[in-house]
Amino acid sequence: MEALQVQTALLARETKLSPPASQAELTRLASVGEGKVDKYILDLYSTFNGFEGCDQKSQISLWSIDRIVQEKSLESKMDDKIYAVFGDLLIDSDFVMWCPNNANLPVYLLHERRELAASVADFLEKLAVGGFDFVGSAH
Repeated sequence: MEALQVQTALLARETKLSPPASQAELTRLASVGEGKVDKYILDLYSTFNGFEGCDQKSQISLWSIDRIVQEKSLESKMDDKIYAVFGDLLIDSDFVMWCPNNANLPVYLLHERRELAASVADFLEKLAVGGFDFVGSAH
């Protein structure tokens, strides 16, 4: 899923998204991981800068660049790559990690050390179509 498709799908789920990141924020994102940010991730944050709150059905929150940079100390090595935390599950119960310089690598949970998706695009598609939902519809 491309960034605009992700945005459209998340808005259809009534997930509240933050406005796009500024160029200064996108530049700051390079301070996490190994200093280079994958184009897919830059496109995503150029479309929306994380969530305002969390996705109500999955209880997953994607953070703003400010929060990602603020939580840089949570970086972890997985498969010999530096992974940065970019979101959380159940209000900081666990943290969602990706490799900022390669969006084609798996997405993991920090504490469980469990793979959630084969890539960032796969993670976002699963999120957008309800693949992580455990809260039923209120309708």
